[in-house]
Amino acid sequence: TPEGFALLMIAAEDGHLAIVEELLEHGADVTAQTDKGVTALMLAAAKGNAAVLKRLLAQGGDPQAPTNVGTTPLMAAAAGGLVVVVKILLSRHVDLDASEESARA
Repeated sequence: TPEGFALLMIAAEDGHLAIVEELLEHGADVTAQTDKGVTALMLAAAKGNAAVLKRLLAQGGDPQAPTNVGTTPLMAAAAGGLVVVVKILLSRHVDLDASEESARA
């Protein structure tokens, strides 16, 4: 797929919860990353897809997994003004002091 995007990532980014659930039930890897370190959870967080985000977290998605440049799902949600997603991620006790620089170190 383009840039390493898996079907789960496409469904997560577009907010298709039923498809995300179906893919997970059939063994889709919630921890899969693109060549840039982007996960399905990151895409759901960045797009504000709260229901998908919750499902990926329940399946074991890492709420702190940074991209190759160090951006975390919390950073992406905060940058987008996505309050509901920020609250979901904060409820998972993510590192509030993470920075793009520290993630790359």
